[in-house]
Amino acid sequence: EHLAEHDFGFGVAAYRGFQQSLKPTSGGLALCLDYSVLAFRKAVPVLDFLREYIGEFNENNFTRRRDAEDALVGLKVKVTHRRSSQKYVVKKLTDEKTRDLHFILEDPEGKDPPKKVFLVDYFREKYQVEIRYQNLPSLDLGKGNKKNYVPMEFCVLIEGQRFPKEHLDKDSALFMKKISLVPPRERREAICEMVRAE
Repeated sequence: EHLAEHDFGFGVAAYRGFQQSLKPTSGGLALCLDYSVLAFRKAVPVLDFLREYIGEFNENNFTRRRDAEDALVGLKVKVTHRRSSQKYVVKKLTDEKTRDLHFILEDPEGKDPPKKVFLVDYFREKYQVEIRYQNLPSLDLGKGNKKNYVPMEFCVLIEGQRFPKEHLDKDSALFMKKISLVPPRERREAICEMVRAE
């Protein structure tokens, strides 16, 4: 459960829930439940995330490449330029700006010879979309040696990715500790309510 007042900004919020485990006892297995609060990522467009997470993020004068890459690599995203439920993992940022990115497009039927295509033109022709932020690098969402360049503006972070508590700023960490340490009576009531709901 996520409440508005538990929003830390930069696409991260504290979610309340329960942890459960089975413990062997002399009377058989016992189900152990406990109240828990963890930080998770919210579904947020990558550009909005970077604007909040990196203080001086500027789409027209992109100078915080290392910060952006550190923040994004390994995160799961979905794309918005086409219908797809597939999730991708950010492998890296491209070395070139989006406007300079190109690749060799091969004809699947083999009728036409391979040709060099710019990513901007490919998105315009294939998906009927214009890339607004051509000065930014794109995300490489490919697996292994395969490349899959997608402009940041067409990527959204997947909700529910755990956010390491050691990456929270001091105020957020203190706030999370405060909401985690509920009085025993409230903790017991929350756990009992959860057991009744099952």
